[in-house]
Amino acid sequence: PRADFDKAYGDAINDIDPLGKDPNSLRAKNALLLARNSVLRLGEIANLFIEDVNFETGEITGTERVNKIRKQQKLSKYALELIKSTVYNSDGSLKDPRYDISNPANKVTLSGQGKGGWTYTGTPIFNVNKVKNYSSKLTDYLMGEKEEGKGALGEKLSRFNTLMGRPFKGGKDI
Repeated sequence: PRADFDKAYGDAINDIDPLGKDPNSLRAKNALLLARNSVLRLGEIANLFIEDVNFETGEITGTERVNKIRKQQKLSKYALELIKSTVYNSDGSLKDPRYDISNPANKVTLSGQGKGGWTYTGTPIFNVNKVKNYSSKLTDYLMGEKEEGKGALGEKLSRFNTLMGRPFKGGKDI
């Protein structure tokens, strides 16, 4: 199935904003590339904060919330460069003002909403729109219709619905 998943991801990357008109689409493409080239799940990638990544060593901090655990891990050089290229221009400047970690307006706090009392605050890398709108634009890019310039990843993975027991609905399913 890995070859089938790789093809589905590759097709989704090609289908997301093929004309390159939306700057948010590059983050979605990079998120898919990171998912295929690291042990991070898409849900973890969607909630990855700049503060989680040591850009020198490639280490990512671990987190625990209820029954979800992200172990501390070290990224491959490729995965680290992919994250760096999402956040920084080649001259070292930020690609987007929303990546400025010193600006409190760029922070988002995730919480368990009564499920264990956990909270987690940081500056999103791939889901920068969560600061203003808690719904995930990343999921929209990954799961939206191809005709709308989205990845249609759920449709591309539909042959695996029997493994899931239901259709793929969002990034946390993958």
